Amino acid sequence: MNKNSNFSRINNCIDALKKLARTGWMQRGIPPSITETVASHSFESATIAGVISNILINHGYNINMEKTISMSLFHDFSECIIGDITLFAKENLSGDEKKKALELQIFSDIFKGYNKILEIYEEYSIGKTLEAKIVKLSDRLSTCIQAQRFYDNGYENVKDIIVNTKREVDEILKEFDSEIRKDILNLCQ
Repeated sequence: MNKNSNFSRINNCIDALKKLARTGWMQRGIPPSITETVASHSFESATIAGVISNILINHGYNINMEKTISMSLFHDFSECIIGDITLFAKENLSGDEKKKALELQIFSDIFKGYNKILEIYEEYSIGKTLEAKIVKLSDRLSTCIQAQRFYDNGYENVKDIIVNTKREVDEILKEFDSEIRKDILNLCQ
């Protein structure tokens, strides 16, 4: 299969992600007309990843900001095939490793022949590099920020998402000094 014929499938996935509502919001009663889609979440996550990268660069870290932003844009791309699986479902069905393996397999099939994109996604999937950790952090921050938006608009059923994502953010931020943690947490204000 050549890259041009593969792009038709990529384009179909983009269309699906623009329409696919994030499951956690729907389960908590957020109306479809205002809920966040996977594509809008990916865009916000990528923006946050760029800002966090810049903060860390300003603190002397050596980060490939472009890679981090790209990685963040692609981090949920497999959901165009498998859907947005909630944390609860993931924990109670087959676990994180099986989900990651399935996502990598699907992503590799969709982006066959696009080696640099595959390389970036594999790096994210492994999760060991600073860029991959920034993407995980930006994903959690985006979710927390969106939950706070919904909560502020009267959707109190999202409180557990706020609490859980803040806990995850705090855990990720432990590897940074207090000044960096403060700078990053100020993004949520």
